[in-house]
Amino acid sequence: MTRAPSEICEICNLFPVSSGLGFPLWPGIVPELPDILRGACIWVCAGKACELAAQKRALRSAARFGVTLAKIWRHVPAPSKGAQHGPV
Repeated sequence: MTRAPSEICEICNLFPVSSGLGFPLWPGIVPELPDILRGACIWVCAGKACELAAQKRALRSAARFGVTLAKIWRHVPAPSKGAQHGPV
């Protein structure tokens, strides 16, 4: 993803973020995807309505560049520094 996760859902602004929905980061997965969308995502809570709104938003963003998405990518926020395992 191209930016850090937000604290709360970017759709409803009520609940903590569970994942991001958007586009793949790696080139070649969707060759026609413009660089400006690569890795972009909308951070959402676990609410079904918020997920659907984020999916529609991603589809519209891709369509503006003439890209038809067959799949929306899910980005999972990295654990907080205290939750990571291994040496610090």
